Amino acid sequence: MTDTAEELDPGEDHEFVFPPTVELGTHPATFTGAHEFTYTDKTTGEEVTLVSWGFDVKGVAVEGVTSMLLSPRSKGFAWLRALAPDVVAARSSINASELAGRPCLIVVEDRDGEPRISDVLAPVKA
Repeated sequence: MTDTAEELDPGEDHEFVFPPTVELGTHPATFTGAHEFTYTDKTTGEEVTLVSWGFDVKGVAVEGVTSMLLSPRSKGFAWLRALAPDVVAARSSINASELAGRPCLIVVEDRDGEPRISDVLAPVKA
């Protein structure tokens, strides 16, 4: 064994701790921000750029992913409309940081055994 990595005592046990999750269903949330990321598609070998949307549900960070496409039929368009209907209606642009703190509802569904955000909705008006 080399000294390049910290060695563990053979008698030491490792505890695997899963991060907190949000139960399936619809939850009040707060938008925390968005960023682009790129990955290489294993099938095609092409680089794909997506948008990661962040939300907070009672102190638990939740992430949803959409394509970069912003057309009336895209998921990202619907999510943006839920967060900023005024921006979508005017077809103006806005930075994600300007939307941080906005309330919304997120819908969490099961996808392949994992909770995933399937939709973002406008908050219920009081």
